[in-house]
Amino acid sequence: MPHNFFHRTWRTLTSNHWLQITAVTYIYFIVARFSLLLAFENTNATPLWPPSGLAFAFILLLGRHIWPGIFLGAFLANVTAYTVNQLASPLEIGILSSLIAFGNTLEAVAGYFLFKKFIKKPDPLHHPQDVFIFLAITFSACLISAVNGPTWLYLLGYVNWDLYKTIFVTWWIGDVTG
Repeated sequence: MPHNFFHRTWRTLTSNHWLQITAVTYIYFIVARFSLLLAFENTNATPLWPPSGLAFAFILLLGRHIWPGIFLGAFLANVTAYTVNQLASPLEIGILSSLIAFGNTLEAVAGYFLFKKFIKKPDPLHHPQDVFIFLAITFSACLISAVNGPTWLYLLGYVNWDLYKTIFVTWWIGDVTG
């Protein structure tokens, strides 16, 4: 990821961009809240995670400047879910939610850069070779969040190693199906 990615993003935002970021935050949050109803207890790992697909679509269609909306939507959804479940203290919930939101955001941003690098046509589903590249990008980018979330849950003591493997696979499948 280029060094000036984040710097250039903040410098060039217009009021329309802020509206898009706000809309992305709201939509991501609402869809995530409903999706988390299917999650494993105390993990936020679910076999279907539409926000992952939404984040990828938003960043491809609107541009990379909307990454803060993805982060905020993911952060707020996780804070809400962990608070409702009374998982930990507010500080721990904030830290864990930030770490998970970082992985969700990085997944979409990485997918964006891979897409721009390997697919030059605007519609990848009309060319057979691009369909396979698109699927490879999706499967690869989804590994980022699937490694990030369960790893932090494990390292912070919310899940044990035996459950980690199941959460990882479920998280990855959920992101890919989303």
